[in-house]
Amino acid sequence: MKKITILVLTSLLMSGCSSPTILASTVQSADYQKGLEAYNEGNFKISYAKFSSLAGQGNASAQYNLGVMYANGKGVTKDDKQAVNWYRKAAEQGYAFAQYNLGVMYANGKGVTKDDKQAVNWYRKAAEQGYAFAQGTLGVMYENGQGVTKNYKQALEFYKKSNTKWSKKKYAVLKKRSELSDCTTKLFGLSIKCANRDSLMVAIKKAGATVKLEDKQKWGDLYNSKSLLKGSSELAVDYTVDDYFAKATYTFSSYMDKNQVTNVRSFVSAKYGEPDYSDGKVSLGNVTYKWYLEDGIELKVSRGWPNTTTYLSFIYPENYQAMLNEQEKQKKAREAKQYKSQSNAF
Repeated sequence: MKKITILVLTSLLMSGCSSPTILASTVQSADYQKGLEAYNEGNFKISYAKFSSLAGQGNASAQYNLGVMYANGKGVTKDDKQAVNWYRKAAEQGYAFAQYNLGVMYANGKGVTKDDKQAVNWYRKAAEQGYAFAQGTLGVMYENGQGVTKNYKQALEFYKKSNTKWSKKKYAVLKKRSELSDCTTKLFGLSIKCANRDSLMVAIKKAGATVKLEDKQKWGDLYNSKSLLKGSSELAVDYTVDDYFAKATYTFSSYMDKNQVTNVRSFVSAKYGEPDYSDGKVSLGNVTYKWYLEDGIELKVSRGWPNTTTYLSFIYPENYQAMLNEQEKQKKAREAKQYKSQSNAF
């Protein structure tokens, strides 16, 4: 597991960085300016005194700066616990640089117990404010599976958002690696992202399913799935207009058992880990869980209400959307033809 090197942003204290957050801090009180000037001149004890006074008044920039000073041992005895304390105070006020540095402290176990999930939590808060280093570091966490389920797609998205020289290199390397292993999710022994209708029809029946409907003139096929997946009743598989995989859905009839969705979620989690997305309450209403797999396949467990039938779907979003677009196109063509044939009737 890779260790993320702690990045203490002393240069931000010294340079008047172009970040909006830092620029806002440069127009604060005269005491804050004196603290910056003292820091730049190496008078760390004076700088510490100014920042300490302001930090006690709730100034997030000063709190963050104190965290930096404790982390570096500038003007004070180096103390990671105190660094965490001041980073946290500023982070809880929404200060992006403090949120990021607090995440780094959790990632490295500096001043706190090492906790990758907490690291990801604080990185994400900073990333949501557009902080490039946090976005890039989230890419690392997703690439390595630190604090989150390993997910190359998410890693690529964060590297792309970060747009730093370093993250661009990471993006290029990971993109190439992803392309080499682009079809990893398997169903019936086939990489479904790259599977076509003919191969899936054979594989599904070979696995023991019985056919309820197979018709290449239709968008999908339907199978009795009782012998495939315990508790399920049907498997529906949908395809694009050129017969490539788009979506596969198992149906689990629950007979008003509201906990059925939890049962399905549990056995999916046993294989794929905790879901990346959760919505709804099991006790009442619609419920959805999603897993975003490495090759772009989306795995979804969902339930409606009051009908508690539960569905487990494997979706290739690009092909599924292409299928829906083609269905809509054909529907409009049929409607146009129908209207044309009736034009002489009115």
